[in-house]
Amino acid sequence: MEYASFSVCAIRYARRSGRTSAGNHRGNVDFHDAACDLDYYIRLVRHAMPAKAAGDVA
Repeated sequence: MEYASFSVCAIRYARRSGRTSAGNHRGNVDFHDAACDLDYYIRLVRHAMPAKAAGDVA
């Protein structure tokens, strides 16, 4: 069985610094109010297309 090949990348588009755990989570948080930065990512998944051989017609 042959599987398709994919390329996967995680691209960070934002970072939120200077907040504490209590500022990032709802409810009763027991993280001792430690620093807790947040990173936001988007995933890019691309299908790896096979290279065309010379003489191939689309």
